[in-house]
Amino acid sequence: MKTLLVVALALAIPATAVAKPELNTPTSIVYGEATSSEGGPAAFTVSAYHTSGQDPPRRTPAPFTCTWDGTSVSGNGEATFPNSEFPNVFFALDRLTEVTCTMGDSEEPLVKTFNVKVLDTTAPTIRQVPDSIVVAATETGGNRLTYALPTATDLVDGPVAVKCTPPSGSLFKIGSTIVSCVSVDARANEASKSFTVTVTSPPPPPPAPAPPPPPAPAPPADTTPPGEVVALTIGVRATSVLLSWTLPSDTDFGGVEIVRRTAGGPAETLYSGTATSFVDRAVRARTTYTYVVAAIDAAGNRSGGISRTVTTRAALIAPSTGARLVAPPVLRWTPIPATSYYNVQLWRSGKKILSAWPTAPRFALRASWIYVGKRYRLSPGTYRWYVWPGRGARAAGNYGRVVGTRTFVIRG
Repeated sequence: MKTLLVVALALAIPATAVAKPELNTPTSIVYGEATSSEGGPAAFTVSAYHTSGQDPPRRTPAPFTCTWDGTSVSGNGEATFPNSEFPNVFFALDRLTEVTCTMGDSEEPLVKTFNVKVLDTTAPTIRQVPDSIVVAATETGGNRLTYALPTATDLVDGPVAVKCTPPSGSLFKIGSTIVSCVSVDARANEASKSFTVTVTSPPPPPPAPAPPPPPAPAPPADTTPPGEVVALTIGVRATSVLLSWTLPSDTDFGGVEIVRRTAGGPAETLYSGTATSFVDRAVRARTTYTYVVAAIDAAGNRSGGISRTVTTRAALIAPSTGARLVAPPVLRWTPIPATSYYNVQLWRSGKKILSAWPTAPRFALRASWIYVGKRYRLSPGTYRWYVWPGRGARAAGNYGRVVGTRTFVIRG
């Protein structure tokens, strides 16, 4: 009797509830769409729960982790990827990628796997398709029309070819023809666009023109010169002269002509046009020039012109020609526009003893230096120096006209 009582009491006590792990992953291949030649995203949902043995059962969300190709995502309960926490869910193109999802601790984990494959099923995008074209027939039966070929790009393959039928340069018959343009990527995804070419019949020849009326008497010839340019100003530099002006208000104004003269030299036309400024770069330092700026009307009448005489400045500044010095001088000259560097050369007794390439319009001589492997000293005597402007890279050796040359004397 005692044994039966113990057994009955044991059966009456409920069993302790045991939690059962539950990990749910996709049961078939998950497909994604490629966004580049490397691959693209794919969406999938994973859930993990602990289901208790109580009555009724109770499901509690549980953490899980899924990994593939060095990528890892995680969630608690049910989660769909990509999401705000894991926005970059990327898989390789055209490869079956196995995703491993794990729930539980490292000793007794619950593991499930599923496969993901990213495919390219997106057709190329065709752009720059011509609008409908309407042209007149240019030969018997139609128009041999050339049109701009559309372009196409693919998310995976990049630029892809476009083939249009009928092709550009074909003879399009009178009437309307649909041009079909097709682009196919490497995975046979096809896109198409079309436009219409309409060729109209040539217009009938115009009727014979009526005989022209007798010509009207010719107007009197225009012999009145236009007004002069206004506010003529001149800016003078060592190697250039800038002229600027305001155009006259004459309704038949035709243009401006600039003539330059030097003492004892011939007149030279530098410019003809309608601009309001001109830069004369073909000048020499310390030279006197006379400029005449005249206005010309549509009939060719020329104004008397406005004359200005200027003298360009010395390109070399210091030391002055023939200066007698007791210490190494600083050679200075006027900056030359659009110059990257300068070439300074020092000569004595017909022999070059120094060549340097400063980037600023100055160069400080030293008491001694080495040139072509030989040491030189600024000993008493007469020296001549030159300066050339250099443009672009020094290695190109692109030098302009010599800026100038002077001499100086080192006293004993």
